[in-house]
Amino acid sequence: MRRTSIGLRRGTIVALLGLALEVPARADLPPELASACGDAVKGARAARVVGRTQGETIYLVTAKAGARLYSVTGGNEDPCGLPPVCTAFDARALATARGKLQASGAAASAQVVAAQACREDACPRLLVVQTGSGLRNVAGAIRVPDGCEPRLRTLALDRRHDAVHLMCSTSAGAGDIQAHLVYRVADALLVNLLSFDGGSTQLVSPSERADGACTIGPVGAIAITKIDGAPAWRVTRAPDAGQSGASCKQQRAIEEDLRWDAKAGAFDPIGAPRPLERDTCDCRR
Repeated sequence: MRRTSIGLRRGTIVALLGLALEVPARADLPPELASACGDAVKGARAARVVGRTQGETIYLVTAKAGARLYSVTGGNEDPCGLPPVCTAFDARALATARGKLQASGAAASAQVVAAQACREDACPRLLVVQTGSGLRNVAGAIRVPDGCEPRLRTLALDRRHDAVHLMCSTSAGAGDIQAHLVYRVADALLVNLLSFDGGSTQLVSPSERADGACTIGPVGAIAITKIDGAPAWRVTRAPDAGQSGASCKQQRAIEEDLRWDAKAGAFDPIGAPRPLERDTCDCRR
């Protein structure tokens, strides 16, 4: 009787283990992500929000093969009622910068990554801040202009914190349009602090260059300076009506000085914006 009893117990345990192995582990993915991305996130182990703006949520999805970023636009979050669209992003960096980017002041890297599959009319891009190597360590992500050819650098907000300065060039006609965007990490998300028009590049043809004409460059810039003995940002942007001027040596621009207010989490203007003219000639042959 004792052997029979032990045999029954073992059989019961084996049967229960078999049932447990037949039930696959499944991540409890947000319904919006699972619905929009479907098979692309099938078998994912976890997902967390690393970016959120009006009409878009960015998820870091972890699967057996590794981590990947997915953006979901439209759906319930879209104020216009557009259907949900899922976009997967590549891990390859188009531009990189490093500085004191974490909210604590610790070091982190910023990267711009592009969509895994770009359309002919647009190529979505994300700015991503990572606290370590690999996408598992994303501290925040945010969408930047589609088709942006990026340049990244970090600029000091104060002694302990840096901001990410992204300069985007987007093709337009016989030149490009330049946009400047500044971000910082706050509340586990990336927050936009400044956005302004840097102007445009107007290329000259080879024959015009041979005659001495110069390519007109954009006027936009950010520089760190000192005003009344304290650090400040000097921002130069295109006028509201657009960059113009009689020649490449006389391109109209607006200059403004700003100081970072850490308590308010924003910039305060120092004085009023002032018009000026910039020499943006590029006459290299």
